[in-house]
Amino acid sequence: GINAEYGESSVASMAEEQTNQFNELSESIKASIAAKKQEALQDQRRIDALQKNVNALNDRCSMLEMAMERERSERMQDTSDMQTQISRDMHKLEVAIETSKMNLEQRESAAQQRMSDENSRMLERMDTDRKYLESAMAYVRTSVEQEKSARQSSETKLWEALSQVSIPVATFKDLENRVAKLEASGA
Repeated sequence: GINAEYGESSVASMAEEQTNQFNELSESIKASIAAKKQEALQDQRRIDALQKNVNALNDRCSMLEMAMERERSERMQDTSDMQTQISRDMHKLEVAIETSKMNLEQRESAAQQRMSDENSRMLERMDTDRKYLESAMAYVRTSVEQEKSARQSSETKLWEALSQVSIPVATFKDLENRVAKLEASGA
């Protein structure tokens, strides 16, 4: 009887101990699952925060790319406008120089023709009126000197105009360099 009772109580005690162990294990597993859920939730929050930062950085990059493209486009338009203006100015200057050369050549030719005519007349009249011929020669010399002076003045003005055009060319070169740097930094 005692052994049977002892065996039953021993079995009951073992069953109770196993139940306690099972309950402890079950609580431990539940706690571990709750901790993992908490970690997963924190990880998800970190991932969401990182994704938000990545999205913000992508938006910022897009805005910077658009700003750089707009700046590059404006610079290219400025460069194109400046090239067009320089071409127009150069054409006007070339036309002005050509016109001035033709006018100078015509005046010089006319002056030379007048001088030639005066020389012919002077030779014809040399015997009769020497003083008159000397006066005519002085007039022709003065006229030639005035034409020469006018031509030199015109050339000086043309060189000044040409030197003024070379300033925008330097500015244009500077803009070209800036555009090249912008394109290199954007590539």
